[in-house]
Amino acid sequence: MSQHNNPRPGRLAAFAATMLAAPFVGADAALAAPFWYVDPVTPYGEIVNQTYQTMVWIGIFILIFVELALVAALVKFRKRKDEVREPETWSHNTTLEIVWTVIPFIMLIIICIPTFKGLAYLADIPKSPELTLEVVGRQFFWEYRYPELNATFTSAMRTEANAKLEKGGKDWDAIALYLPIGRKLLVRLTGADVIHSWWIPAFGLQQMTTPGNLVQIPLEVTKPGDYEGACSYLCGPYHGAMDIKIKAVDAATFDGWIAAHKAPGPIEPIAKVGKIGMVAPAPVKPAHGAAGGEHAAVPAGGEHAAASPAASTAPVASVAPAVAVVDPKALAAKGQEVFASRCAGCHGATGGGTPPMFPPLAGAEQVNGSDDDLIDILLKGKSGEITVKGQKYNSAMPPQDSLSNEELAAVSTYVRASWGNNGKPITPDQVKARR
Repeated sequence: MSQHNNPRPGRLAAFAATMLAAPFVGADAALAAPFWYVDPVTPYGEIVNQTYQTMVWIGIFILIFVELALVAALVKFRKRKDEVREPETWSHNTTLEIVWTVIPFIMLIIICIPTFKGLAYLADIPKSPELTLEVVGRQFFWEYRYPELNATFTSAMRTEANAKLEKGGKDWDAIALYLPIGRKLLVRLTGADVIHSWWIPAFGLQQMTTPGNLVQIPLEVTKPGDYEGACSYLCGPYHGAMDIKIKAVDAATFDGWIAAHKAPGPIEPIAKVGKIGMVAPAPVKPAHGAAGGEHAAVPAGGEHAAASPAASTAPVASVAPAVAVVDPKALAAKGQEVFASRCAGCHGATGGGTPPMFPPLAGAEQVNGSDDDLIDILLKGKSGEITVKGQKYNSAMPPQDSLSNEELAAVSTYVRASWGNNGKPITPDQVKARR
């Protein structure tokens, strides 16, 4: 009784029919479903969508072609019953090699057309934009600024309280950045602490914000609506809560929103925020011949400056050190600006915090207690569990040591004078002593 490994004809026919039908079923499903997950609302988003659809169609073509070639090969070169033949000995087919080289080359050219179109669009930075939007990535929120309009806005982290807000509702609108539709914007992006990524799918944009680097891209939103995104780069333990909410509106609505978000003072240049173009300070060299044998520090290159005759003859004891006079009200006013750009995203615009991650500042023992403890928290940061007003919080606050002594003193004074707090003002000299 002879045995062979050939499958039954019925099974072979069923297998061949399945293989033939699979690519067509897949293509039909692709045609029935959209090739994108959001509707693009910017010119660049349209280009990205076009590129994506082109690649999907090429993928469908490859799927059908390869599957048909596979089925044809299985049918044509299968071993028949009782067939005895020697293995093929050929090793090359010039025609086939030309075909499978030329076809992928043509596909790449087709993909390159919309790809280069998108690159050209991003590279066409408007020299005279209608409006400039500055985006600063911070842990763990976004700071937005319209420098020409002297307006600022900080995003809110996603919490249990705002995670399920209805898009377009009053509460959702309150934590959304407003953009004007139909206006050509220049968007300038940087990071203040670590690398973030500003990603809005409906815009077709995913742009990194890196400290020390300034990126500029054009943006024009063509459709009004509510759009969401997120930081798409792992920037820290609360990276997943760094939401982006944007509301595209008409000119009148945008102007009203801007009027409600005017900055309390001049906006800090984005180059300074992102540490762009910063260089190491000039080395300080000791000056010889200082009173009491001490070496007085002077800037490099200034050691040969002529000394004042009065300074050279006056007794040391008669020279009193200059004492900086600090105006608490002026310091607090400056601190409000620093707080809005640095602290409000986590601790809330009214100091109420964002439970259960970030503690409140209103009535907090750490705010109203020791001067040194408050300054150390700002300079060195705070991580791990902390108890505020009897409630435990477990979060991470990055150090704010990039701020100047005056800025740290100002924001400390502001939070101590706000929301019912009663701590005394902090001076820049106190911050300097703890640095």
